[in-house]
Amino acid sequence: MASPRTLAVSSEQGPSVGGVQEEPLLEIQDIQGNVLVGFNKDHQTLLFFEITEALAVKRWLRVIAPHITTSDEALAFARLFRAMRSRRGIESGGLIATWVNIAFTRTGIEKLTSSDEVERFQSDAFKIGMAPRAGLLGDPTDAGGQPLGWVVGADGRCDVLLIVASDSASELSAEVSRIKDEIEALQETVVEGAAARGLRLIFEQQGDDLEGDLAGHEHFGFKDGISQPGVRGRVSAGPHDFLTPRLIDPQDPLAPLFARPGQPLIWPGQFLLGEQYPVQNTFDPIRPQANRAPEPPWAANGSFLVFRRLRQDVPAFWRFMHDEVARLVAKHPSLADLTPERLASLFVGRWPSGAPIMREPLHDNPDLGDQKLAANNFQFTNATNAVALIPSAADPADTFPMAPADADGSRCPFASHIRKVNTRDDTTDQGGPERSLPKRVLRRGIPYGTQLETPLNPGNDRSDRGLLFLSYQASIESQFEFLTTDWINSTINPRGYPGDVAAGHDPLIGQQADDGRRRTFTLRLDHATFEEIALPTEWVITTGGGYFFAPSITALKTVLAS
Repeated sequence: MASPRTLAVSSEQGPSVGGVQEEPLLEIQDIQGNVLVGFNKDHQTLLFFEITEALAVKRWLRVIAPHITTSDEALAFARLFRAMRSRRGIESGGLIATWVNIAFTRTGIEKLTSSDEVERFQSDAFKIGMAPRAGLLGDPTDAGGQPLGWVVGADGRCDVLLIVASDSASELSAEVSRIKDEIEALQETVVEGAAARGLRLIFEQQGDDLEGDLAGHEHFGFKDGISQPGVRGRVSAGPHDFLTPRLIDPQDPLAPLFARPGQPLIWPGQFLLGEQYPVQNTFDPIRPQANRAPEPPWAANGSFLVFRRLRQDVPAFWRFMHDEVARLVAKHPSLADLTPERLASLFVGRWPSGAPIMREPLHDNPDLGDQKLAANNFQFTNATNAVALIPSAADPADTFPMAPADADGSRCPFASHIRKVNTRDDTTDQGGPERSLPKRVLRRGIPYGTQLETPLNPGNDRSDRGLLFLSYQASIESQFEFLTTDWINSTINPRGYPGDVAAGHDPLIGQQADDGRRRTFTLRLDHATFEEIALPTEWVITTGGGYFFAPSITALKTVLAS
């Protein structure tokens, strides 16, 4: 398979700009802001509600609809933030916004419309819900197939999810209080002999970015959210007014394929419903395929939202690293320089700073981790070359050693977390890299729980802490569920080592429903030597979840609130 630099451009005729089919105009005034742009706020609260009286909720939706943040608002803020950071050279702490988005489960939409309307959705996973599919996802379940230990989402009562986000903790608290007061003010209605106000709060979860040197990191201590796909599409009539900024010099061969180093451009139909948004072509990433009209039609400009509450057992994670290094060094003297931090980084694929193993195989390099463009500029199968950037690209020049070819998985293990979920230029069980792009999702996550001062040495503090995982995609089945069941939870996919040597499970979020939940991870020590590491403990445990649909602003006002 050719590398991304040598992918052929289709000769198919059609409107094009720079050899790429003209990108569609995104209806960003109608699309919720967390879908395409992402809130990227330091403080968020997730509010889960049960609908107890549909007519009262419809009245409330008409009240809250003007407060739902759209993608054009989020984009305007992001552009202003980038401009101020570029001009000042530092991030501005004075720019504050507080935003709200909303999503509904199948039962929520059914209560607000009808069962027939829900059946029109073409996603079986959405209509069934996450809890009944927990076993498919590898989550621990009871004899009846129900997930174990969930604090939200297991009982089928969740109908509505509100995401409230702010740059200010106090402003967030004020907005959450305002919303609760609105709900409390709904006219009481008697339902089955009891007074109800339309919505019952069944769960509330606060999430906050970690502070100080751990800002942008998750609780294990690793920088998170570095790699996201770029969504193709324009936000105005201007031919180059793209949603995703293009930082690569147009003369560089990668420019038609990537927005910035390591950020592939993906057609918007992979994340949004609507026939106006083309989907990825698995043979040609530049020329897309036509999308089909959604069912129901009012689902256009909406997106499916996956929520997972992932508890992290930080002490167990780092205790394993210390114990396993001692075992490996005793067994293989060639690993005398192996440290717990390096073993954990091999599991992740990056060092705690965010520096990729592909570019820094032996030691962390915080300077590399701090440079957002350089930290994501690497491939797996093919050697990485320097990328020419436009003059206004903010990051310093990438002077770090380039990543070599690693087709055999000797530098970055095939089962490392970042290689499982973002295969880049690897050829996988699906085929060439073009076939992996449609599997990508837009991740929107934030940590929850108390912060550890030294996550790499956490002691025995096993407080409830973890990650509030959110992702947006056009297909739950072929994107989120595919990544989970076919790659993350597989020992052989997306690829294994030569000679049918299994790569192992994703060591962070992979789960094994069979064989006593035994998991493995394989290190390649040299050309012929492999070490299979048994992973007896799951350090990331699902404690809640749900499948939601984030409708357009139009659908919210005209269908769900009507």
